[in-house]
Amino acid sequence: MKRLFSRFHKVNWKYIIGEIVLLFVGINLAIWFNNWNATSRLHQDRQLALDKLTEEIQSNQEELNKAKAINTQILKAFKAYGQVYAGRSTKVITTAKHMKMLQDSFPNFFRINSSEPLQADTFLYEGGTSINLELAELTDIAWTTSQSIEITNTFSYSCLYELASMYQLQNRLKREIDRAAQALQERRLEDLLRILEFIQQFEVLLERDYNSSLQSLPECYRR
Repeated sequence: MKRLFSRFHKVNWKYIIGEIVLLFVGINLAIWFNNWNATSRLHQDRQLALDKLTEEIQSNQEELNKAKAINTQILKAFKAYGQVYAGRSTKVITTAKHMKMLQDSFPNFFRINSSEPLQADTFLYEGGTSINLELAELTDIAWTTSQSIEITNTFSYSCLYELASMYQLQNRLKREIDRAAQALQERRLEDLLRILEFIQQFEVLLERDYNSSLQSLPECYRR
């Protein structure tokens, strides 16, 4: 017993405790580094997603504005010529002065092939309506990618809700654009006119959502 007791007292407890402390510190440093590395990667992925979303919204906004300018002009031309169409879009009855005003305001919309005097200064113009509809190419690649890699889980609820609502509205507008293209292809001009008026309302709402989302994206991450 004396020999065993003597050996027990010869154990270097300072060394053992030191090793335990070093091991504990090493494990905690490794955990901290892994957490820091994961947080850093998450931050980079999140920032990349926000950058791509910003680029996509800005690109869609440019597409929307370009199409809106052209299609609004088509809608105005339809309404202006609708007052003088002779039952269909290939004939127009109006005065020479009014026709010149229409031609100057909406060049190439109605192309005159021939004219026939009716009475006084009124003419029957025969020709055809030419519609160059601008179809906005609105994408959602950055949005669907961010969702698929679940990076949107790190966004604040208000930001996530705003983005989801915006892209939902964008998809509804894209469906209306497809309907407009189909109506134009089938020469259903009255339907096209109604759809363009509906699209115009969507464009105003979507433009508002684009601007709002671009302002909130820099602060989109969940605190």
